[in-house]
Amino acid sequence: MSCALCRETIDDYTMKIKSISAVIFEAMAKSLDLEENCFLKQFTEEHDVMLGRFILYPPCPTPDQVFGLKAHSDRSGITLLLQDPGVEGLQVFNGGKWYMVPVICDALFINLGDQMQG
Repeated sequence: MSCALCRETIDDYTMKIKSISAVIFEAMAKSLDLEENCFLKQFTEEHDVMLGRFILYPPCPTPDQVFGLKAHSDRSGITLLLQDPGVEGLQVFNGGKWYMVPVICDALFINLGDQMQG
């Protein structure tokens, strides 16, 4: 893929993610009986910061030697992840236990980050 095509693809993806994020923020505000744009003001208007990570984990024939990201919390407001079909590895920690997140094709995994925790 050429640099120009890669840039165009990433720009297009970024605009779609921003649009989806706005819908999520509005829905969250409504569900909490808050002003509809309260999260939009915090995360999109004046403080619009997006971080994109593209991580490739090639297949590993020995599962005990698989590398990945260390355990962490997402410091953002929300994280939207598009997982590769058939590639498991994402886990969430809840109630003192790690759980595998099933991959759902053509779906985003949405995680509330540290900034949304109360």
